[in-house]
Formats: sequence, C-alpha cells, structure tokens
Amino acid sequence: MLKNFEMARMLRSSLEEVTNDKSKDNAETLEKKELTISGKEIHSLDEIRENFDAECILNALGDGSLLSFLKSHYYEREADVISRLSPDNDDCLKIICDTFGVEYLKQDAVLTAENLERIELLKKLKCDKEVINNFRKVALNQGELARLLTNGETIIYLCNGKFSIPLSKKGIRYIGINNPTIENPFTMQQYKNAGITVENIKLADKVSEEMSQYALNIAKENGYDDYADKNSPLAAYFHNRLKSYERFTYITLPCNYSEATKDFSSEYSAKQQLGKYLRQPYDTANEYVTVGSSKCLASAGAEEYADVIESCFEPVLYDLSMLCALRGKSRVYKEIENLVKGCREVFIKAFEKEINDNQDYYNMYDFDYFVDSVNIQEHDYRVSEGILRVIETIFTDSITYSYSNIIDTVCEMEKDINTRATSFFKSAYREYLSYVRRIEKAFEALGNDFPPFGENEPISEYLTRISVPDMN
Repeated sequence: MLKNFEMARMLRSSLEEVTNDKSKDNAETLEKKELTISGKEIHSLDEIRENFDAECILNALGDGSLLSFLKSHYYEREADVISRLSPDNDDCLKIICDTFGVEYLKQDAVLTAENLERIELLKKLKCDKEVINNFRKVALNQGELARLLTNGETIIYLCNGKFSIPLSKKGIRYIGINNPTIENPFTMQQYKNAGITVENIKLADKVSEEMSQYALNIAKENGYDDYADKNSPLAAYFHNRLKSYERFTYITLPCNYSEATKDFSSEYSAKQQLGKYLRQPYDTANEYVTVGSSKCLASAGAEEYADVIESCFEPVLYDLSMLCALRGKSRVYKEIENLVKGCREVFIKAFEKEINDNQDYYNMYDFDYFVDSVNIQEHDYRVSEGILRVIETIFTDSITYSYSNIIDTVCEMEKDINTRATSFFKSAYREYLSYVRRIEKAFEALGNDFPPFGENEPISEYLTRISVPDMN
C-alpha cells in the first residue's frame, strides 16, 4: 500500500510539472503586442501622430495591437473609442484620425478619382472644412440622397440639384449647400413636426390643404403630438406633463456563477448541487409574476405610473380648486381630485388583475425543465497507461465533472421572464393611457379660452394669474 501511495505521489508531481509547463506557455501567449508603424516601435500618442500611416494603423486595429498599446499605456479615452471600432466601419479611419488628432483627408487611403473630384467641387463652392471632411455625406442628386438614407446617415448635405425629402424618414438633418431646390416642399414647421431638421434651404411658406393633411398624418406616425393645437394651453400643459412611456427595466436574475462553474469529483455530486444553483434564479423570476410578492411587476408598475400623476397634480390641487370655483366648475375639480388621489389603487387592482387573469401565460416553465436543460460534462485529465492509469484515477483528481451550459440556462430564464415582463408593461401602459385620457377630458371641460403661458412661467403662477376674477 505504501508503494502505491509513493507511486501516486510521484505521478502527481509529474502531472504538476506538465501543468506548470502549460501555464508558462499561456503566459508567453498573453504577452502584450507592441505597436509598430512602418517598422518603428511606438511609445506614445505623439509618436503615433508623427508616424501615422493609414494602412499600418488599420492593420493594428484589426490584429488588436492598437488597442493593446492604448490600454497598456493607459490612454483610457482613446482605448474606449478604439474598442468599439471595427475595420469594417465605413467611417473607421475618420474616427481614428479624429481620436488621435490627425487630419483625415491626408490619411484617406481609399480616395478615388471621383472622391477627389468631389472634394475639389466642394472647395470651389467655398464649403467650410466641416463639409469637406464629410464629403461622403454630400448628395449631388436624388440617387445619392437615397443611398445615404439607405445607409442610415442622419446628417446629409444637399448640394446644388433638385431633391425630394421623404417625410417618413425622421431624425434626419438636411443642410443645404449652394442653393439646392426641394421638389414639392413642405413648410419648415411641417418638417419639424415630422422629426426632420432642414437648414439653409428655401421652403414653402404655405402648402395646400391636401398636402397639409398628408404631412400631419406622417408626423403623427413619426410621433408628433397635435394635442396642443386643439386644446387650451392649460390642458396642453398637463397633457405634456402626463406623457409617459412604456416603463420597463431589464430583469437580471441572481446566480452564484463562481460556484456554478466549479468542478466536481463525481457526476452524482454535480447533479446534487445543480438544483441548488438554479433554485435562486428560478424562484426570483417567479416572484416578479406572483401577485403579493414584493418584487411583483404589478406593484412596481402601479408605483411608477401613480408617481407620474401624483407628482404632476398634488402641488397644484389647491390652485386648481380655486380656478374651478371661479368658473363654476367645482364638479370638474372634484373629478380631477378623485382621479389623482385614486390612481394608485386603480392601477394596482388593474395590474394585478392582468397577471391573475393570464396566469397561464405569466407562469414560468416548470423548474425541472431548466434542471434537465443543463448538461454535465466529464473531463478526463489522465495521462498514464496500464496500472498507472488505475492508480492515477484513485489517488488524483484526474477525472472531474462540470456544467457545460448552466450559464446559458440561467440566461434562458432571464429571457423568459423578460418576455413576460415586456407583455405585462405593454398592457400596463395601455391602462395608464386610458386613465390619463379621463383626466384630460376633465380639463377639456373647463373650456378652451385660457391665455397662453408666459415665457418660463411656472404652473403655480399661471394658475394664480388666471384664477383672479376679471374686474373689467
């Protein structure tokens, strides 16, 4: 027996030597790459600027040596920018030049004859440096404008020529160069309503009723809100204050990943521990869709939407009561007050009902489904043959077991609970909008003859001003 133990000790010693050799190899592999430009080793940002070569820099970006250099030399801001870049990015070289303070046009390795001709044209048109640096965002005709829009450009320079600006593409800023013409133009305000900025381009002062209606429909599809156009300044103020959004916070489930990724000496012990690892994230996920739980989505949604309404109205309820009394609309005030003070209870009941009535949908999959999804993987590190292999098995940890996909399983749980949460908050948002509409109708009943707000006038001062009886 002593001989067997001595053999096992010698075997373990040999195995440790092999492990140490592998660690040494890994350390050599992890040595940071040096940055060289045209064969010269670089030590600072100044040396990058002095020796800048577009082809070398792009190669360094691709092989990771540029980012490695920046991180190892603690150029944190530059490293942050470069870490998000890919050589495939259209503006990759320009972003690198801007980051390092190098003039872009001198470094552009892909300037074609057509590009150079375009740059010369822009110079003749006396375009400023910003436009010339962004020559690829300049459209000379409708075809080029279409290409830029398709590529997702948000700033486009329209030069000379005739163009048609699509109302459906919101979030675009168009800048005119050398008096371009817009075919069938809308007014500046109509473009603005559609989420489009137009600068240095002559537009129509007025358009036909048919075109105005078309522009309004597109603007609404793009998110434009015309409530203020149809209602009093007071009603519009509260409408804008009550505008909210579909509230949602990504749910992250707790899991002890350091424990979940460790090795086990037997498959049995791995299976025994598996349920303990998955139980915490699974139970937490269920709490979000269990009415009465402190984490329940119904409670969180009710709190958030009630806070929006209460914070909007509670500071001015007294002022509103005075205004309603002056107008002989005390009944309207009472309705507003009840809606404000009762919103929290209404929301919690409605949101809990949503979960209870659709419990089959909101319930998570059975716990066993997730347990069965995890694979237990065997790792055999034995290096001996014959009798030594048996001894190695008995006296060393040469065979271990681990979970190959437990993190993926927890991620699947997260995906499932977030899918359910998304559906819940969509329903909650619809309920909120319906409730707000009831409040808006109450304000519309006060009349439409209120004066406009003064510049930067607080709501409390406005309410005081319009609540003073007209002595004339």
